[in-house]
Amino acid sequence: MERYRLSRTQGNTCYIEEALDVHHLNHVAKKQPGDKVVACDEKTSMIIEITACHQRHIEGKHQGFSPRRSGWSRTLFGLAKIESKAYQALHVQLMAMGADLIIPLTSDQTRVFDNEASLENEVESALSLTRLPLSSLRKTHILVLGRHPQSTPIHDALKLTRAGDDLLVLVGPESGWSSTEMKRFEEAKSVCFVSLGDRVFRADTAALLSMGAIHAYRQSEVLG
Repeated sequence: MERYRLSRTQGNTCYIEEALDVHHLNHVAKKQPGDKVVACDEKTSMIIEITACHQRHIEGKHQGFSPRRSGWSRTLFGLAKIESKAYQALHVQLMAMGADLIIPLTSDQTRVFDNEASLENEVESALSLTRLPLSSLRKTHILVLGRHPQSTPIHDALKLTRAGDDLLVLVGPESGWSSTEMKRFEEAKSVCFVSLGDRVFRADTAALLSMGAIHAYRQSEVLG
């Protein structure tokens, strides 16, 4: 199901107001009242049933959260704070590409993974602070982007996943993970260090490339 930018909600009514999305829905996809699409914002993605198509916006009714798609139960991204004007846009782009939830990895400029709690507990605590009602983590593959002697290409790591597993991708700050964080990743379960090749990318670019690789792999599995 196609995904579009959720601009705002008012009660149970959802609005898509991005000019390109409105044009695509009206003139390319030619959606009509009664059709369903997935709309996403920085926090989550939801199914909406279109109730009215206008020249400058699309109205719809919230029908529930986006269903499980083929491959993983959830595709989650953990992002360190990126100091750029494109940070909010990055959230929207990742959601539009198929991410189910974006988890901030910093709190009051303190790194989440530098304290004494286990990595699994910290991730679950971060999930509990979001608005999306999520059950406890099931079988979760944690992919950590960063330089490490055991790093493997991300497409090789994806081959180890199975349908029904959650996938969490952790993207660190542009300065890299701290030595404490790297040590704790090594000690945690279900963690795989992954790379995007020899080139070093900006944090926001690395996140988008990772989601692109995940999307391409998921489609290859669906198409057989």
